Amino acid sequence: SPPALVRKSRAPHVSMPAAAEPSPAEVERLMSDPRVRELQYKLAHGGEKFKLEVTNEKPQEVRNIVVPEGASEEEQMAALQRAMEEEARNKQREADEEARRAAAAKAERIAQSDPWCYVLSGAGTAAANGTYMRDGTAVKNGARVYVNERGFLLSHEVVGGGEGWIVGVAPKAYYGFQTTDKLAPEEGWAVQEHGSSPAPRVAHVEPLMAVEAAKREGNAAFKKGDHAAAVQRYGEALETAAACSGAHGLSDELLAVLHGNRAEARLQLGEHAEAEGDADAALELDPCFVKAYVRRAKALHAQERWGAAEAALRDALEVSPGAREVFAQQEE
Repeated sequence: SPPALVRKSRAPHVSMPAAAEPSPAEVERLMSDPRVRELQYKLAHGGEKFKLEVTNEKPQEVRNIVVPEGASEEEQMAALQRAMEEEARNKQREADEEARRAAAAKAERIAQSDPWCYVLSGAGTAAANGTYMRDGTAVKNGARVYVNERGFLLSHEVVGGGEGWIVGVAPKAYYGFQTTDKLAPEEGWAVQEHGSSPAPRVAHVEPLMAVEAAKREGNAAFKKGDHAAAVQRYGEALETAAACSGAHGLSDELLAVLHGNRAEARLQLGEHAEAEGDADAALELDPCFVKAYVRRAKALHAQERWGAAEAALRDALEVSPGAREVFAQQEE
């Protein structure tokens, strides 16, 4: 909105520099502003001075424009016009900076992105909706190819000198989006010859997102006492991570936790040898993971391998001398 007029206490007279004569259209626009009318009224009836504040957020600046007593109508309008022009420039600078940050964030997101799957929803062609998984290792025009359970493909195509993402069953295109980006856009898709309105909304699921989701499901199943389901969900998370090795966010620490969690779930199921294997895998990824030492000790103890179990507990104490779970296990 245009700058506000703010009342100011009396001050010495400040002269204004000469201003360019405004056009009739500018005069009409300014005179229609209720704040200009208010200023005119106050000047006519109160003889007081006012200031016009223009605020700039990046960086924070305040410029005061003092309209003196006896200022002509032209001087008032010229001062306000200059302030409004300055405000417009400030807003444009802010918009440009916001656009620059958005472009940089998009570039970083695309650089880090290698979606595990896409989820399409809301398409008028019902068969085009659903989850699109990676079509093996297939890559087309620099981007992975994805397929849903009905055989619809999501791929990056180059057609007639242009390029972009297409949803369809070759050679029929149902929805499309023209872009050079290798990450399929969320919205703004166009309905193609064989598709029906409305166009879909597209959500991408990064490997880390898929792994974290399966981990949460495993944790929830474990808390409910469904240890078999927990083992399955942790396994799905590990399989996804293995298929996306090196993907952004899939750290050794996260994988160690997944193995450690599955080890505990397998202990609850009496799968002691498998639990030992998971504990060992966790320790290879994170040698400071105390709980993995304890779970390894539990698995070894259940297999009556007393010496190895005791050694696992000693290793845990070396990593964390005050770990209470280690002392509890020693007492057992």
